[in-house]
Amino acid sequence: MNEVDKKLRNEAEKMKSIQPPQDLEARLRTALSHRPQKKRNGWKAAVAAAAVLMILGSFQYPALAYYGKKIVGAEDVMNGTLHDLNEAGMGQVIDRTYALGEDEKITIDGVIVDENQFILYYTLHNANGVEEGDTWEPGDLTGFLTREYMISAKTVVSEDRTELKGEIRYDPPNAFAKELTLHLDHYKNDEWVKGKKLTFNYRPDQALQTKFKQGINKTVTFDNGSITFKSITASPTITVIKGKMKLDEDINDPLHDIELVADGKVLEWQGSGSSSNWGLSNDIELEFDALPHNLNKLELVVNAFPAKEKMDISVPLSASETFKVNDQNVMVKKSGVKDGQAFVTIESEDGLRLDGVSIKTESGTVKLDHTTGDEYTKRDGEAIHERTLLFDTKDEPQSLIVKGISYMKTYDKHIDIQ
Repeated sequence: MNEVDKKLRNEAEKMKSIQPPQDLEARLRTALSHRPQKKRNGWKAAVAAAAVLMILGSFQYPALAYYGKKIVGAEDVMNGTLHDLNEAGMGQVIDRTYALGEDEKITIDGVIVDENQFILYYTLHNANGVEEGDTWEPGDLTGFLTREYMISAKTVVSEDRTELKGEIRYDPPNAFAKELTLHLDHYKNDEWVKGKKLTFNYRPDQALQTKFKQGINKTVTFDNGSITFKSITASPTITVIKGKMKLDEDINDPLHDIELVADGKVLEWQGSGSSSNWGLSNDIELEFDALPHNLNKLELVVNAFPAKEKMDISVPLSASETFKVNDQNVMVKKSGVKDGQAFVTIESEDGLRLDGVSIKTESGTVKLDHTTGDEYTKRDGEAIHERTLLFDTKDEPQSLIVKGISYMKTYDKHIDIQ
C-alpha cells in the first residue's frame, strides 16, 4: 500500500469515528428553513456537502460537535472540572436577558446539569455599579413539581464594578420540568423584598449521564459514634457519597477530615451536609470533585474524627504558663484586664479546643463569655492557633480552669470502593 492509500484510509477511519451531536439535524433544518430557496444542480450540492465534511473531518470533530454549545462568559466562576465540561460543549446555553430597571439587566447564560446537581450561570449588568444601592440576588428555582433552594453560590465582579458573574448550585429539578423559573430577591431601602421571576426553557433530556452509582455499605466506628457510608454517585460534575452518622453528643464539623482518593490522588473537597433523622442519626452527604478517567483504584480515607475528654485542670496565671492537654502543649501567652473585661490569650496546636473554661478571681469563678481572634501561624511544621478568651468581669484573673477538651483523634481508616 502506497503512502496516498494509507492517508486516505486513515482519513476514512477518522470520519467513521465522528459522532455528530443529537440536535445537529434540528439545527441544520432550522438554518435551512430561514434561507431563500434556490434551484441547484443535485450532483453539485452532493459534492459541496462531501467537501464540507471532508474539511471538517481533516480538522477533527470539535468544531462540528460543539458548535454553539459553550456557555460564554462563565469561565471565571467555574472550577477546573466544570470549565473542562463547558469547553467540551456539555452545558445547555440559555442566553436570555431580562430588564431589571434603568441601565440594569440580568442574563441567564446557561446551565450544567447531572444527577447530582443543577448549576446555573448568570451575569448581572448595572451601569451604576452592581454593588451600589439597590441589589438583586438569585434565590429559589421552581418548575413542574420542582422547588429547589440554593445550596451554594459564588460570584466574581469585573474591575469596573459594572458586571457580576455568578454560579448557583441546586439539587436537580424534576425530570419532567421543561420550564424553570429563577426567583430574584431585591434589596431596597435596607430590606429584602420579593423581586422578579425569570422563566426560561430547560431540556431535562440533555442532563449529563452518571458515570456510575453503587453501594458501599461500610461502617467506621469512633470513640463517640460511627459513620456508615451507604453509596457513591459519580457524575461528570461532582462525586457524592451518602451515609448515616450516629453520635453520642453534638460535634461541630465532624466530616472535614475524610478524603476520597483516586489512584493515589486526593480529590478536591467540595463540601458536606447533614440532616437530622428524628434524633437517632444524621443523614450525611460528602461532596468531592469528579472522578478522573481510566480510574483503577478508589478509596475513602477517614484520617481523623473529633473526640472529647473530661478533665480538671487549674493553671495559675501569675506569669506565662505552659500545660499539657492530651499530649499537646497549651501556652498561656498573657492575661489581664482590658476594656472592662478579663482576658486570657492562649496558643495551641490546630484542632484542639478547651471545654468548660472559666477563670478564678478574688470575687469567685467566672465562666467564659466568648472567644475572639483566630490567628494561625506555622512553627516547626505545625499549625499553631492563637485565640483570646474573654470573661465578663473587671477582676484580675488568678487561674484558668479547664473541665474538658475537644480534639481531632487520628484513626487512619481506609475503605476500598470496588
